[in-house]
Amino acid sequence: MVKISLDNQDCIEQHREAYQVLGRVLEDLASGKAIYTIGRGGKSKVLSRASNRNTVARKYYTKLTDLCDNYPCLSPEHIHDVVSKVKKYEVSLNKKMVKRAKRILATIYSYEKFSKGMSPQYKYGVLSWVANPSGWGAWEFLRRLNVRSCVYCNAETIFSLLLTNELPGGGITPKYDSKTHKRSALDHFYNHSKYPFLGLTLSNLVPACTRCNTNVKGARELNHTKHIYPYAESFNDGVKFAIAYKPGKRIVDLEESDLHIAFVPRMESKIYQKSLESVAFFHLSKVYNQLHKIDALTVLKRIEAFPQSYREFLAEKYPGIKGMVLDYVCRGSSLNPSHILSHNLSKLTIDIEKQFGVADKAC
Repeated sequence: MVKISLDNQDCIEQHREAYQVLGRVLEDLASGKAIYTIGRGGKSKVLSRASNRNTVARKYYTKLTDLCDNYPCLSPEHIHDVVSKVKKYEVSLNKKMVKRAKRILATIYSYEKFSKGMSPQYKYGVLSWVANPSGWGAWEFLRRLNVRSCVYCNAETIFSLLLTNELPGGGITPKYDSKTHKRSALDHFYNHSKYPFLGLTLSNLVPACTRCNTNVKGARELNHTKHIYPYAESFNDGVKFAIAYKPGKRIVDLEESDLHIAFVPRMESKIYQKSLESVAFFHLSKVYNQLHKIDALTVLKRIEAFPQSYREFLAEKYPGIKGMVLDYVCRGSSLNPSHILSHNLSKLTIDIEKQFGVADKAC
């Protein structure tokens, strides 16, 4: 897992403006008011009936209202505290009532609507959804996050792709259209089914490839006390790749079957155990050993073919070739740790270079 930065204030403010009305819906649920939604054909549909009794559901909604005072922009530091307190509170409640309340919350905090670029409107107890005029939604969030590689594996491309509707000057049509706006998945770090009130919380949405999000994680749960939480930590700080190959063979003669890719803990790091747990959770050892040995082998052979002396020669003879360009010429990827979020397999490349080459002296 690679650390993501959620410091785009314009992005946060736009999200808050688009979805802060849902706080009023939650307050009305807590006060026992009837809530309606607009169903098919424009007909109103009862989401929650009015209740004057101090029911379990109302207590539950009240608790959420008290905890989620900055919804839908809970900070990465705050989100774990909310989850911990809600989880603890649910233990004392009737399970059937909590389950029903969560179904209602899943409708209110609809990730599906966010995915379609829609924003809520709430008037006279009726919750409806309309296309966001600014184009804000999951596609635009992912675009502004500027993450180009899967946060969980650093091996697959993350994208926000516009197929058409290009405007002069490189602008884009604000209105979301599922036919033209294509993107990678956003995984809910805390599962939407279990924590529906976090369905639209930015600090709970992690850019992930289909393999990590759907094929590997699925409905399984991550936990910030056990696993790396990408908005605060990076497994780059807790583990490193290490390459072992068949003894007696020259690097130039190696084949894929001669290699083994291991994840070695950085014992000096406070998060090495969480990093190892995350590697195991996403089966990254199997992923890299079954799918990316050829990439590791290529980096090894590049190190053999283009040693530091050759890099220095290129940098001197062609002054315009430096930094990331020189990295790609000699290693096939960037050797800058700050580029891990934007370059697939860059952590693998950096760690192999540190093991066999001189990444710390890269031009």
